[in-house]
Amino acid sequence: MGAVVGGHKLGEPDALRRRRRFVPRAGFAAMSADAPALGLEAFRADQDTVAEQELSDPYED
Repeated sequence: MGAVVGGHKLGEPDALRRRRRFVPRAGFAAMSADAPALGLEAFRADQDTVAEQELSDPYED
């Protein structure tokens, strides 16, 4: 049974496929094998650039 509006058929309901949330260790290792090396200092510098370093009160002007 599909959706009909003004006599025009809009579509058929279709179940959404569920995404897998669990990734086996071997699968993760295989996908990560070709990833570039990440330097800890470069990672922290990127985080410092993006993250707000001071706490702020959202209710203050």
